[in-house]
Amino acid sequence: MTDEGVCADPIERYDAVDVTGVEPFVDACNIPGDARGVILMGANESEAMAPEAVLAALPDFDFAYYGETIENLWVGDNGYVTFGATAPDATEPVQPGNLEGTGVPLGALIPFWERLETRDTGVCVTYSDATDRVVITWKDACFSPCGSADHLTFSVVLEGGSDRVLFLYDEMRGG
Repeated sequence: MTDEGVCADPIERYDAVDVTGVEPFVDACNIPGDARGVILMGANESEAMAPEAVLAALPDFDFAYYGETIENLWVGDNGYVTFGATAPDATEPVQPGNLEGTGVPLGALIPFWERLETRDTGVCVTYSDATDRVVITWKDACFSPCGSADHLTFSVVLEGGSDRVLFLYDEMRGG
């Protein structure tokens, strides 16, 4: 607290801006050439062995989230990204629920937080030096348990240098 009774240095906030029609959808699973996305998790993994979250290291990527430089991110199958050197606690998996408090929620980006399953296309991530962007795409995910009418495709884009975060949505159909 400062002498005036006001908390020191308020945390910088992100603003929500509708980029529909301004920013085209980017799919990390379908980027052509050398920057093509890597499938981190998919339906071919057994339920017992499927990870809650998979590490994606960000070498030489200049990105800060709420002022903290990000070197690693964890991509969760339930539609979220967390940051840090260690995995989210497997004994207490990150599940959709109430976000309480006023700080950075779970140190996470949550574009579509739901109990999801991934199909063979899985969750892809790609980094391009040329664009200085990391793109993470949940490709054709479905609500758990998977229904044939569920088709959910969405991405998170992290832009290096500007520290801009985009949530982009493609097909979002649930049955």
